[in-house]
Formats: sequence, C-alpha cells, structure tokens
Amino acid sequence: MSSAMLMIIPPFSATLPASPNATEALQVEAATLTRDKASPAIPLGDPGGWIRSSDYPSTAVSDESEGRVSVVLKVDPQGRVASCTVTVSSGIATLDDTACNLMVLRAVFSPATDAKGKPTWGSYRTSVVWKMNDPLPVPEAKSATTSFIINTDGTTSECHMEAKGLTPDEIEQSLKFCRNAAYLPATDAYGEPIALRVRFTNKLEVEPLTGK
Repeated sequence: MSSAMLMIIPPFSATLPASPNATEALQVEAATLTRDKASPAIPLGDPGGWIRSSDYPSTAVSDESEGRVSVVLKVDPQGRVASCTVTVSSGIATLDDTACNLMVLRAVFSPATDAKGKPTWGSYRTSVVWKMNDPLPVPEAKSATTSFIINTDGTTSECHMEAKGLTPDEIEQSLKFCRNAAYLPATDAYGEPIALRVRFTNKLEVEPLTGK
C-alpha cells in the first residue's frame, strides 16, 4: 500500500471589515489596505504543521484517494479560526472536511488589524494537497567491503572497496569519503602512535519467503 503525504500551499491573507453590508465592506476594506497600521492575519508558527501526513484519513488511504482542496479561513480578532470554507473542492468530501476541521482546530494567527491598529476580522486563503507517495521499488541485494589504513597521523590511505550491486558513482563517492576521512591517531599500550588496518562490510540481503 502506498504511504501518504500532504502539502500546504502558500497562502493569501486579507483584512476583512466588520460591516455585514457588502458595499460598505468593500469601501472599508479598500480604505483599510491603504493605511500603514492595517495588516492581514498572519499565522503564528509554521502552517505546514497544521496538517500532518498522519492526519491522512484512513478511508482515503485505503481508497488511495488524492486531491487538492482550497479553503478560506475566517480569523476572529483574537486570532482564532472562526470558520473554514472550501472554495475549490478536492472532489473527496473526506479530504475537504478533514482539511477544514484540522485548520479550525490547530491554526492560530496574529489577528488582522484595521486602519487604527486595532484587532479585527481577517481572512486567510490556502490550499492542501493530499497525495499518496509512489510505492518504493523492490530493494536489490547489495554488498560492499571497504578496507583502508589509518596512518599514525590520523589520515587514511590504501582505500579499497569490493562491491556488488553498487553503481560506479556510488563506489567512487564511498572511496572519496574514505580518502578524505580523518581520525584521532591510535596509540599502543605505551602511548606510541600506531597505524591500523580497518576492514568492514555493509550488506543488504533480499530473499523470497517460501510457502507464503
């Protein structure tokens, strides 16, 4: 089964006038946006934390449902979300409802301010993309045995690798890391510097299960 991921799209914020009259509202909003003290509602913290991959509805994961839902949040003068309205549906009610419910629950704002700098109602527009991760490819068996010498000054030399299933670039990157590595010098029981030969193996095994 595919795993789940999601992404919150960068928002658009606006200050909303308190008046319910549409004509007056447009006039007040226009005036608000031209004054220095007016400001939109601003999220406190990272909006990406409002909804997490673990919030992906289980039914949607089972159905491998995906979609993008766009919403507008109405933010009260205390910075809390008073309502969430879906402006563009994902086509999946569960995804739409979950996005709105979690934003109402978790989103916190520095409230919008009017022309006089007083907290007022504001709005915040954003989108959530619900998407299933592509399945990972079947792992392939790999192994690599690396050997090298740690010199008395802590530098390395004679880096060598015997590998199976690795690309030439992967081998070269590993050898480059080996050549550039630096260690604390080793000492013998009398505190004298000594060189060391190091050999280690990394192995990824893949085998079929029989009888299942």
